[in-house]
Amino acid sequence: DAMVGLVRQQLVPSIKLPKRQQDPLLYRAEAVKAVFAADLRVHAQAISVDVTSRVILEEQKNQVEQKLAYTIAYEPLDKLAIEVPRSLANSDALEILLDSQRLPLAAPPDQAGQEDSSDPVRKRVALPAPRIGSVDLIVRYPLELERLVPKASVPVKVPLVMPGSAVCHIVKLD
Repeated sequence: DAMVGLVRQQLVPSIKLPKRQQDPLLYRAEAVKAVFAADLRVHAQAISVDVTSRVILEEQKNQVEQKLAYTIAYEPLDKLAIEVPRSLANSDALEILLDSQRLPLAAPPDQAGQEDSSDPVRKRVALPAPRIGSVDLIVRYPLELERLVPKASVPVKVPLVMPGSAVCHIVKLD
């Protein structure tokens, strides 16, 4: 109500703007003394993630493949925290991929007090550049199993990588 002499424009900006979650507001002044008035609300960063896990059992090899589909809102993020089962924590076979590029894993500086062998190990995945919006990590690693016997039920524990600090939704487990 406090805006005076401005008309909203539905134009695509002619300059390159940084990636944002909201289109810029563009107005045309129709009066000499135009006034722009607005409320400003600053949101805290919000992160959610959907996890889909697949266990692939084949004659020659067994593999776990997971997709961690992050949604990063309001502020870009340059690293992601994940929890890795202790049995995989130091494995070179554990792959973390973003856009087909393998990303390195690092231990966060606050690793003191994680000596319990049943607890997962917190790791940090550094992104190539700060990201906002959708970020899909692919996690792959081999699964060591005893030889499966036809027509027999065999209980198997499958270690899974999970997000470290986000609102998590388990989407699917195949």
